[in-house]
Amino acid sequence: MESNFYFTLILFQTIACVHCELANVAFTLGQTNHLYLSHGEQLTYNKIITNLLAQFDSRGNSVFLHLNEYDTVSIKSHRSYNTTLYGTGDQIYTTFTGVLLNPDDAGDSYQKESFSVGLNHHFHTSQGEIIKYNDIIVNSNANVYNTQTGKFTAAMDGTYIFHYHGLAQNDEAIWLELYRNGEYVNSAFGHTDSGYADAGNTVILHLSRGDQVYIKARNNYQVNLYGAAGQVYATFSGNLLAPLGHDSEDSLSETSFSVGFSHHFTGTNLIFDRVFSNRGGVYSPVSGHFTAKESGVYVFHFHALSRSDAHIWVDLYHDYHYIDSLYGGSDDEYATGSNAAALNLVAGDIVFLKSRHSSNSYYGAPDQVYCTFSGYKLDTTEEFIIGNPDVVIG
Repeated sequence: MESNFYFTLILFQTIACVHCELANVAFTLGQTNHLYLSHGEQLTYNKIITNLLAQFDSRGNSVFLHLNEYDTVSIKSHRSYNTTLYGTGDQIYTTFTGVLLNPDDAGDSYQKESFSVGLNHHFHTSQGEIIKYNDIIVNSNANVYNTQTGKFTAAMDGTYIFHYHGLAQNDEAIWLELYRNGEYVNSAFGHTDSGYADAGNTVILHLSRGDQVYIKARNNYQVNLYGAAGQVYATFSGNLLAPLGHDSEDSLSETSFSVGFSHHFTGTNLIFDRVFSNRGGVYSPVSGHFTAKESGVYVFHFHALSRSDAHIWVDLYHDYHYIDSLYGGSDDEYATGSNAAALNLVAGDIVFLKSRHSSNSYYGAPDQVYCTFSGYKLDTTEEFIIGNPDVVIG
């Protein structure tokens, strides 16, 4: 019998193919070597960071996909380009992460609150214009994302996660912002004088029924987004993680957090001051650590933007064990970076971000939150395969 489910893939400079059984599924793969890929070649991974019931045949983006059992998902270098990827044992930037969120046969109506949209053409915004994505990848409820207004509308109270990414046209800047009900939440910025700048961000929010979330160009700023048939770089995705009452601790969730920098920071210990959500108090604004209250599978996302002519280099740690990294550096420019990981934690384990060098400098302001750290717990029961550096997948 065929089974259907919503499967979220968070893709960061990756090429992979995955076969997923209908069960609790989550994985993160990494590459610890430098690789050169010829036109259309698939990437092989030599490090399993986390693997829960996923079988593998073999600058990031994110997408939610509705898959049938035995469907495969593959990422390749573009057929017209050669690609060189960087990686060492303690510098894992090339990763591929996916989690099963919503099996179709679960019988819960809330699990249908999911969407992924993109632009399959160039989009020239006026100042402060809402981005109206025209390419519907997934829209589980016809009223969830409106292509005419560019707005997502929450169908019920709950905890939602949102991802957005974009690519500027050549030699131009990209400056996007996420809004909730007319209020600023966070931003993505990128610029280069000799190429195509990309940027993205993530946030977890508690929404009430009828709340609206959307992406817009920065006020007083025009953005020219790149897009074409077969080249969808600008995306906007969202999913209901769990329904909840805002004043009730009796929910299906709820271990999740989302934080960011609302000020510039230079140093080693990344302690975020802007708290978008912190269900269960799992993130400490004093230590900068997330602490697991229950054993289980957790998914983490992190993004950063450097100050001008500075470098960013962030490492994700699980109980002081290195997991993966983001890096960005550009002369006279603002560099961006992102990464993610799914981890199997035991109650009491900590997860945190640390800057590789004390000179790394991060950009932030009250209305310009680019550096973020978000995480949530999956509802899983299976055991993981963790950290097998000798297995090559591809």
